[in-house]
Amino acid sequence: MFTPVQTPIVTVATSCVDGTYQCVDSGKSVEFTVCNNGKLVTEACAPGTVCKTVKDSILCDWA
Repeated sequence: MFTPVQTPIVTVATSCVDGTYQCVDSGKSVEFTVCNNGKLVTEACAPGTVCKTVKDSILCDWA
């Protein structure tokens, strides 16, 4: 079975710390950002899940 790969969206941030993650809209959106070489890259959780902020981390959990 072929699973399409989503192309990450790269946005320029004024500042971000490499390796940090953040949900775009915790508990409501599938999207999250990760800082990679000073740039925010938007990624998405798997189908049927949403990004949730948990303490100092994020996870993709069932909607």
